Amino acid sequence: MSDAASRAALARELGDRVGGDRRANTVLLQHVFGGAGAAAPGALLFRAFADHALFFDPRDDKIGSTLLTGREWQRPMVQRALALLREAGRAPEGKGLIDAGANIGATLTYLMRDGGFAHAHAFEPDPWNRDILTRNLDLNTLAASVTVCAEALGEAEGEVLLHRDARNLGRHSLLARAGAGDVPPVAVQVTTLDAYGDQSGVDPAAIGLVKIDVEGAELAVLQGMTALRAARVPLLVEVTGGADDRDQRARLLALIEGYAWVADVSADAPRPCAPAKFHPRGPQQDLLIY
Repeated sequence: MSDAASRAALARELGDRVGGDRRANTVLLQHVFGGAGAAAPGALLFRAFADHALFFDPRDDKIGSTLLTGREWQRPMVQRALALLREAGRAPEGKGLIDAGANIGATLTYLMRDGGFAHAHAFEPDPWNRDILTRNLDLNTLAASVTVCAEALGEAEGEVLLHRDARNLGRHSLLARAGAGDVPPVAVQVTTLDAYGDQSGVDPAAIGLVKIDVEGAELAVLQGMTALRAARVPLLVEVTGGADDRDQRARLLALIEGYAWVADVSADAPRPCAPAKFHPRGPQQDLLIY
């Protein structure tokens, strides 16, 4: 049996044992893949789905835990966003995609598969997540269609610390937060989408979507992409850490001035509304702004 087949068999066996119980899943994975576990440090698991496959770090108690149990990570949310864009005459097929906070590439893979994007620019500053991302792009024959960038995105260029979470490997953030565990921060370069666009020749008119999932730094990313916002390029933004805060809502509305619609695509049946009528329903939401 090949290494990939062995990993797939192990992933299926572990997933079948714990079913959809994420707490049991996490406990099992910490025993097997934790610091005192039986698996080699840095071991990855593999999960095959109908139209794609993903390597993932089994220590991750959110995305990894979901993939292990055989569920796709937020794909219905992606499909709801794409459906709304098509209904509005903003079909993304053949256009470019910008992914700010690509992590290991799960959402990026769904966007490329379901959205028909011609090319993507994927930003992932964490070295370990970026390594898994590049493996997943190769695995899904997407490497030639995606430019991987090591920088973080923000409102100004420079160098900052990326604070890393020990258990939720999708929770790394440029913001220092409690509960990040004992993983030391790592210095990363920050650029803006305005600067990147100028250097790389990105034409805002050729971009069909900007997806932003940067754990609390989304307003900074929006601040640094004036050309894309001026072109009213659709945005898929995970608003984190106070989406129900009045000041944050006001700053978000100021940054998306000129956009016609906002829809909460984390809801099963999103209802688009004018931005001025949008009121957050909780501390974290996935918003399609178009």
